[in-house]
Amino acid sequence: MIVESRADDEQTRLWNGSAGRAWVETQEVLDQMFKPFENLLMEAVLAGRGGRLLDIGCGTGSTTLAAARLLGAKGHCIGIDISDPMIAAARAHAGREGTSARFIRANAQIHPFEPASFDMIISRFGVMFFDEPVRAFANLRRAARDEAGLRFIAWRSAAENPFMTTAERAVVSLANQKRYMSLYLLGVYGDEGTQAWLRERWAATGKKLDMGKACVRFKRSGDRPEMR
Repeated sequence: MIVESRADDEQTRLWNGSAGRAWVETQEVLDQMFKPFENLLMEAVLAGRGGRLLDIGCGTGSTTLAAARLLGAKGHCIGIDISDPMIAAARAHAGREGTSARFIRANAQIHPFEPASFDMIISRFGVMFFDEPVRAFANLRRAARDEAGLRFIAWRSAAENPFMTTAERAVVSLANQKRYMSLYLLGVYGDEGTQAWLRERWAATGKKLDMGKACVRFKRSGDRPEMR
């Protein structure tokens, strides 16, 4: 396996450490929470031409697999991410589905893609992590065919995006006041359907659900159920 990410790269360390493991552990909740964004990307995939698709920063594979299901036998979908734990989860999910989608653990900024090989490049919150965007998009341009489409979704800056900062501030204040662990799921609280889904799946595990105003609380990590 080719791995081009530099050993001292901050994002590589982050997503191969606690952040990557946390994303894998809560992937079902996060995929449900981000489903509306995935749907927007799938509309673009459906409207595109050709079946060779590249998913940048694919994480645990939700968008790559959704595209593979949408394109069917005519599709050839590849997801790329720098996170070992997330790519492992994506491959496991693909194996369970029996899909032809493939996953690469590599840095999309410098990975030697086959030139002019993709009809569509998509990303759900992936390209915004490029530390060298000019170099990265130049690399993707080489991998794209002349009439290929590029569709991505990215957050605005942290200062303009409370989703990325509110939970961090709240964790600090609550940690100083309470003796429990908290799992912050602000996106769940903003959507009644997703909240109902969380309650239903949590109840099915047989464990008690303690929901605060912006978090799910539990005393020990073992109290958090595995929701599959």
